[in-house]
Amino acid sequence: MARAAELPADLRPVARGLEFVRADELAEGLWCLRLPLPYLPTPSVNVYLLALDDGYCLVDCGTSLEPGWEALEHGLELAGARPQDIRRLVCTHLHADHAGLAATIVARTGCTLLRGLGPHTVDDLLRDPVISLAQRREAARREGVPEEVVDRWVDTHLADDVHHERARADRLLADGDVLETRAGRWRVVTIPGHSPTQIALVEERGRWAITADLAYDVTAPFLEYGWTLDPYGEHLASIARIAALEPRALLPGHGRPVEHGAARLTAAGRAAKALATDAVAALDCPRTAYELTARAVPDPEENNRRQSMLSTSLCVLEHLEARGKVASERGDDGVRRFNRLPQRADRQRFSKAAPT
Repeated sequence: MARAAELPADLRPVARGLEFVRADELAEGLWCLRLPLPYLPTPSVNVYLLALDDGYCLVDCGTSLEPGWEALEHGLELAGARPQDIRRLVCTHLHADHAGLAATIVARTGCTLLRGLGPHTVDDLLRDPVISLAQRREAARREGVPEEVVDRWVDTHLADDVHHERARADRLLADGDVLETRAGRWRVVTIPGHSPTQIALVEERGRWAITADLAYDVTAPFLEYGWTLDPYGEHLASIARIAALEPRALLPGHGRPVEHGAARLTAAGRAAKALATDAVAALDCPRTAYELTARAVPDPEENNRRQSMLSTSLCVLEHLEARGKVASERGDDGVRRFNRLPQRADRQRFSKAAPT
């Protein structure tokens, strides 16, 4: 494990203080708290505060890294609340920027912790520290990562933020569960892909949707490889699932709330589908997932983007392979390479021959 000072420049923690905290009242009993993150590419995370009859429900909580607890405490104060007023903590998913502070909050407030069904993962299979370093190295080599940089790909993390305590949930939330608050009835909608446990909370009367990292403003989504059979397919289905509910406004995990939810969801779907199109186009000869990643993110100093893109690329490639669009084969060197398959013409012939 590299210490923070030894991390590549784009992975090192960035100092951000309490002056970055803000609290915005979106509706009666509904607040968005912006908390700083020590991440170079992502300066803040949104957590949401929902009023209850006897206190508050906090949705997500931010990182355990500084200013962590102090930032949350300050955000609550700006909204007229206190840590001891928190009765429930709901984690939309378990990445460190959304749930890293959960164990501390539970210990200090005694609140109930709720999260979605699924494994307690904080990163993809190539980087999550619950997997042994030897296994992570072997997985990276299999996908074509050169030996001399393997540890940079599997044992360095953004701001080294993966070592927080993984809090135990008091209740696991399933699709269709409802959370009653003074800000409305929030229905749980499972939206895996970015993370296997990711959930949205939808308030249908006001047409609000807290959507975590489903559709925030990024060029390409991060999909968590290795914990479910088809994260890419799940991500596409999750976008469609929320779009079908026609939310008026999206409350994302990062960035400003979005008043035109349909447009943001359409853009997210378009970006996700482009991943498959680009992957197939790049397979003009057998290539490893690492080679596709290097083509998509050519700057070797963009470590965080490259790590994330490798995970996403593997999700896309295995989805395409399951659908007969590409095939993979292990070489004598033990490395897996993908190649696109020719399109079958028999479907066209059958459709033309069909009776009218």
